[in-house]
Amino acid sequence: MMLIKVKPASPLRTEFARWAVSQDARVDTCSHDQFCVPQDQFADIPEHLLAGALVDGQPYRPSDALSSPPETAGRDETTEAVQRVDEAPVPDEGAEAEASRQASGQTRRTPVRGARRKTTPGKDS
Repeated sequence: MMLIKVKPASPLRTEFARWAVSQDARVDTCSHDQFCVPQDQFADIPEHLLAGALVDGQPYRPSDALSSPPETAGRDETTEAVQRVDEAPVPDEGAEAEASRQASGQTRRTPVRGARRKTTPGKDS
């Protein structure tokens, strides 16, 4: 018999345990925060008990999220419009950090490629 390890989200652990002990076929614990659910019983677990859970070490994703395409805001959107949104640039943390430094007056200057560097008189470079 194959077992699936389920680690329910902390707020749902007690409710998951109630479900586990109410089953005819025994659902045991694997550790202090995991349950070993027989493979044939996994489909019987209420969906809300799996929200935020780890299943065999992976975050649980509802079955309807995998089978149905995501809903779009407007039905008249073209593939081209959706593609443009997907290709929109996403600001990285570096840009946010730089904006934060500029706002606090801690700007960092980087030399322009090919520009001469300032040298201190009397020092050989």
